[in-house]
Amino acid sequence: MKKILGGYLFRAIKTLEIWLFIAVTIFAVIVSNLEYYGGVSSGNSDLLKSDYSLTTTAEDEYAFMGAYPQGGDAQIAIRIRVVLGKIDGAGLFAAASATIFTVLFLKSLFSQGTLRNLIASGHKKSTIYLASLIFCILVYILFALIALSTLYVFFAIRQWKFPLFMPLLTARWFMIFFIGLTLVSVALSVLFCTKKAIASLVTLVLIVVLASGTTSFGAISALMLPERNLSAVKLKEYVDSHPDSDFETKIEFDIKNFKDKLSVLENGEPIDPEIYLGKKDPHYVDGTPRKILMAMIYANPGSYYLMDVVEVMTKYKMWEAGLYTMSDICCTTWSVIFTALGLAVFSKKELT
Repeated sequence: MKKILGGYLFRAIKTLEIWLFIAVTIFAVIVSNLEYYGGVSSGNSDLLKSDYSLTTTAEDEYAFMGAYPQGGDAQIAIRIRVVLGKIDGAGLFAAASATIFTVLFLKSLFSQGTLRNLIASGHKKSTIYLASLIFCILVYILFALIALSTLYVFFAIRQWKFPLFMPLLTARWFMIFFIGLTLVSVALSVLFCTKKAIASLVTLVLIVVLASGTTSFGAISALMLPERNLSAVKLKEYVDSHPDSDFETKIEFDIKNFKDKLSVLENGEPIDPEIYLGKKDPHYVDGTPRKILMAMIYANPGSYYLMDVVEVMTKYKMWEAGLYTMSDICCTTWSVIFTALGLAVFSKKELT
């Protein structure tokens, strides 16, 4: 396997295409951060250059961002929103460039008879496939590091300053990275099954469209419908009858049932939900239908990114609830499935 992998890497470095795709990745990251194209107005650009001070911790500011009611500094929220969006963009550019390059590169090995020669020289098809997968992953890591480094250098040149909460930022970067890893695995599997680069890329596009389509959004919207809404009238009556008590509303995400869990605390202790909750919503999805919709979401890598992009819940809440980690597990599972499928088909396929 080392000889095959070494040959791939040596051959890739000598090709013009890899340097072209690296240049495209760098160019895309830079252009996406320019004021005209990157969605950062000149006013916000000046804001990002200015110094700032946190009145609370960086974690609290990330928790406030996107939450309602908003408890954080609006200017800090702009900085956080920009850095999160730019990290996403860099990761997706790296995934797209690496996937297209590796598909085109390995397709040339089919057309030139290189893979046939490897088999004739005694290498197992499984070894060739796994070496190809490792090669794709290494190229993807290279592109991801280049994109992230370009982003860091661009921020330094523009003198943009951001509050950083590294646990959340790292979790988000890995979410994007593992989504890209799934794309690479799928593209490789289809390529080795069909030996056609176009088929591989078209299949990839279709999978992305289906994974992030309206089905996921509809399932998420249905599940986020609360079982019982807060009754402001009932709660106000109770609060008015207890003037000496301190009340606090707390919302947590129940990952096992995919819904927000609302509780009201009186002097730090939870009170009976019947005091502040209204009637059950007749449209609430429960039982087996809920389990089916949850399975559709949790098994779909696109659902996690869709939840994040349309802000079904705050990014902090997604991190706190462990949804970023679940996204990584989901993507890894699909990568393994497609790798096993591609390996099984390729092992039985005759090279012509």
